[in-house]
Amino acid sequence: MPCPAGVNIPKCFIWYNSKYVFTDKQTGLMYILKNDGITRSKPTLAYQCVECGKCVGKCPQHLSILDFLKDVADDMEGLMTKLLI
Repeated sequence: MPCPAGVNIPKCFIWYNSKYVFTDKQTGLMYILKNDGITRSKPTLAYQCVECGKCVGKCPQHLSILDFLKDVADDMEGLMTKLLI
């Protein structure tokens, strides 16, 4: 952080993990709302990743951030997300 494309990486991962840890059906909506997908003019969602790689070396857990952001975008964001935004 900060991501040059505006992705809030920690929030994206927190909501993605919450979906599978707590199996909450409303997690997808909360992900969009809490990542400013609707409430602000500039969202901070995973689909915004441009794969610049600047985050990769900064990850304290040495995660494959670019791959995980694709997973988050595929799983948590869909057509409805883009329509809402």
